[in-house]
Amino acid sequence: MSEVDIPAPITRSEEKPREQALGRKVSHGMSWMVIATLIGKILSFGSAWVLGILLDKGDYAVYGIAMGLAAFAQVLRDGGMRQILIQKRAHRYDKLSGPMFWFSGAFNGGAGVLLGLASWPIAWAYNEPELGPVLLATAVSIVLTTPLGVYRAKMAVDLQFRQLASINTWSAVVRYVSMIAFAWMGMGPLAFTLPLVLRSIFEGVYGYWVTHDSPWMRPARLRLWGELWGKSKWLIFGTFAMSLLRQGDYLVLGWLTIANMVTKEAVGLYVFAYQIAVQINVLVAVNLQTVLFPALSKLTNEPRRHAQAVLRATRVMMLAGSGFGLGLACTFEPLQTVLWGEKWSQSVMAVIWMAAFFPMRLLTSVLNSAQLSKGRYGEWFWLTMVQGVGMMLAAALAGFLWDDAGEISLIIGIYFVIGVAPTVLWGLQRCGVGWKDNLASILPTWLVACGAAAATVELVGLVTLPSVGSYAHLDAEAIDRLDACVQVMLLGTVFSLLYLLGLRTFTPRSLAETIDIGPARFRRPIARLLRLPQVERMGKVKGGGQAPAANGGADL
Repeated sequence: MSEVDIPAPITRSEEKPREQALGRKVSHGMSWMVIATLIGKILSFGSAWVLGILLDKGDYAVYGIAMGLAAFAQVLRDGGMRQILIQKRAHRYDKLSGPMFWFSGAFNGGAGVLLGLASWPIAWAYNEPELGPVLLATAVSIVLTTPLGVYRAKMAVDLQFRQLASINTWSAVVRYVSMIAFAWMGMGPLAFTLPLVLRSIFEGVYGYWVTHDSPWMRPARLRLWGELWGKSKWLIFGTFAMSLLRQGDYLVLGWLTIANMVTKEAVGLYVFAYQIAVQINVLVAVNLQTVLFPALSKLTNEPRRHAQAVLRATRVMMLAGSGFGLGLACTFEPLQTVLWGEKWSQSVMAVIWMAAFFPMRLLTSVLNSAQLSKGRYGEWFWLTMVQGVGMMLAAALAGFLWDDAGEISLIIGIYFVIGVAPTVLWGLQRCGVGWKDNLASILPTWLVACGAAAATVELVGLVTLPSVGSYAHLDAEAIDRLDACVQVMLLGTVFSLLYLLGLRTFTPRSLAETIDIGPARFRRPIARLLRLPQVERMGKVKGGGQAPAANGGADL
């Protein structure tokens, strides 16, 4: 047996106590991640509001182009080290963390140096002087992420989800507060990338404080590097493919600006809209994946429980993502008036389409966790590469036909429904999750959210609201903002009620499972209030019927 192989599985006599312990840890982990998500949501929206005031369309365009170009450096980032450490689990950590630290450090250093050296030539080619420093800051942040990869892997394999939630929360504080500070200092697009450097430094120091681990003190064991490369090459390629899927649209739109097919203003509006739409949904995906991947890795040898865990995670993620996404879509028009006046009014349609389709982007997070936990690295790479190239082609087609951020967002959103979602269903079926079961976990919740958003806009549109601000004798701009604030509250309240009613009527299982991951003191009262069946830890459902999963809490 090689030094990076997994030893024999746990015996059957140890299975039940292990299931119960895993269930408790994963459930508690999800609760901590929910708290981290809420804190991150507040911070991210706060920073988006302030940056929208301090920065302009050109700053967002430069940042978007830089992130698209940085995707090429991502091919070398980490060398797939973190995923391998998590999959091999705690019993191999001490022997593998040293070689993997130096192995990933070599890749991160190479990626950073290449991107740093190319920064100013790229800025010259794009005729964007501000692009050079932005790319250089990104390069430095890549080099500094090496310790963090090891520390996150250590916390994940030990199921220290509270510590992971804590590092996510404080990392968000460092990033978003520094973004505001740098923007206030007049640094333009650097306000997006300099915080990445500060965040990397903070996370490395915080990770050491939590784990008290020094992987750099362990030998590099160069003789293992060949074997590590054999196991990580698909992860390296897959990381590049993920970068294309996440940032390939920025890359394509940046190229189209050079060809004068898309204006810099349209790119800036598109990037701004993406930054708004992505705020909540990426927090949902990142926090869920932080828990899901290590949990699924422990279920690799139990196909039924693995499949049930994937289905349950999909239902929970789609419920949260659809609620946040469609809620933002139906409230953003008056919300942007409250936050920025009319400065970003041209981005309204782009935000609406992105937010409406963003839950479909979240499906890739479940696919990633499922395939990586099964060790299907090559298949994961090819699926992700197909998704990323397809998205870039969709962006190119949209940019070729329209110089408008809203139209581009609509075309790319449609692609995620007809292009990405089917590949996710196929990939999860390869992991043992039936496509019919998976489709039933995805579509109903999203359609309920779409219906609630459409009904909300229609119902509120039938009501003629008196101008609240006119009674306060304010100036015209203040009156507009106050009236818009009333609209936001009305739209948000109506959508929330309709969405909750739709979930309770059409998808009560998903609603019960989502409430079940919340803090215990709130879980039972909310379930009683909504008259929901309560999901028990070992898979029984009070009130009759079968649990969504045979080992409900234990399977996530």
